[in-house]
Amino acid sequence: MELPNVISQIPKFIGEMISAIYCVNKNSNIAYKVTYTGTELKVLARTTYQEWLAAFPVPNVDTLPADGNYVDAINVYVYTATFEDYQIIILCNCQKEKVEGTTEASTKYTLLVADDSPVITKFFTKTFESDFNILVASDGNEAIKLIEENIDNNLVGAFIDLQMPVKTGYEVLEYMKEHNLYAKVPVSVISGEDTEDGIKRATAYGIVDMLQKPFNAEAARSIVNKTISFSPNYKVSEI
Repeated sequence: MELPNVISQIPKFIGEMISAIYCVNKNSNIAYKVTYTGTELKVLARTTYQEWLAAFPVPNVDTLPADGNYVDAINVYVYTATFEDYQIIILCNCQKEKVEGTTEASTKYTLLVADDSPVITKFFTKTFESDFNILVASDGNEAIKLIEENIDNNLVGAFIDLQMPVKTGYEVLEYMKEHNLYAKVPVSVISGEDTEDGIKRATAYGIVDMLQKPFNAEAARSIVNKTISFSPNYKVSEI
């Protein structure tokens, strides 16, 4: 491969490294979540400063981080810089991004996928069953039950559809908020939701990211890698 072609891959590589980008203005009481795909930056959601701080995915942060960089307790690299009234906060995963199948003592970690579409649940199962134990829920009640039963049993990530029967994904997210479960089980949303209000409502719960339907295996692997990196129980095997 020629050097220009190699260099053209760098933006995509950087995009895969970045877990989250925030642009925060405490004085104006606003916070934006920004995504970087490797080709473009896009504002994903807007919240108040207080909502953003409550959902900030790094433990023990009760105010804006000081400018500079550090590695937090869950191996997330945090870089911050101030530009006039705004502070930019970039989170990067320090762990290996690629999902490898081996774990300590040959014990697989567990993922939960909650979606009433058999196509989605079968896709997740087929894509990740060689690397993880896959739990499947077809409605919100089943999702809550599986979370309760497996929260202390290697559950390192949950992927929740917003529109499910019995209990919606929003109700599952609310349940996790009420029981302070996000610090134990990181959550990303699987959804066809593309309205500003819907995205804002979901991201206000402190989810890691949103996987928009339709998606492919590469997008699914990227969000799984990102999500489990926030689990306090996930450890990358040394190779």
